[in-house]
Amino acid sequence: MMILAVNWTNVTIVTLFGIGMVFFILCVLILTLNLFSVVMTTSVNKKTKTKKEVATQVEEAPICESSASESEKAAIAMALHLYFAEVHDTESYCLTIRQNPNSAWNSKIYGMNNLNK
Repeated sequence: MMILAVNWTNVTIVTLFGIGMVFFILCVLILTLNLFSVVMTTSVNKKTKTKKEVATQVEEAPICESSASESEKAAIAMALHLYFAEVHDTESYCLTIRQNPNSAWNSKIYGMNNLNK
């Protein structure tokens, strides 16, 4: 009759304390995540406001002529043409595998059956 020797009041107290601690930590975690989301949304709102201010400043700026030479303009135009046309080098799609005969992977002296030395 060892069941009667257990102090059930202490078992109940420890169990309830453990369950209460878990729920308390979950509540603290939820509050922390909510606070983090509030902080992050305010920082994002500040960034979007500054982007709008920058956009209005860019619209107000006068357009000026570039001082690039004709050859620089031609190089930029060619680079843009090649980028948007997706011109790449022609590949042969042929793999070449060279084996090293002195590699330790195919050496017989490193085999598992060579235990007597």
